[in-house]
Amino acid sequence: MLATEEDWLTEDDLYDLNFAFVYAAGSMHLDFNYETFDLTVATQYETLEQEASEQPQFDTPSEEEAEAADAEQQRKEALSERD
Repeated sequence: MLATEEDWLTEDDLYDLNFAFVYAAGSMHLDFNYETFDLTVATQYETLEQEASEQPQFDTPSEEEAEAADAEQQRKEALSERD
């Protein structure tokens, strides 16, 4: 659960971490409670999803706005080449 507090953690990272944890426990022949592990994994992913939903959402520009921005960039590049 501590891993979910890391800002850099992605779902892929969490999957890899959990896989390594299960592999290590199996390699060492440790007692392993799959019910507890499943509940922990579910909580981990809920935590990640909640954190992601709390991030500010940025509006993507419309196609017209993107075209206008591209045209403005081309205009600026043309002016700088002329100078």
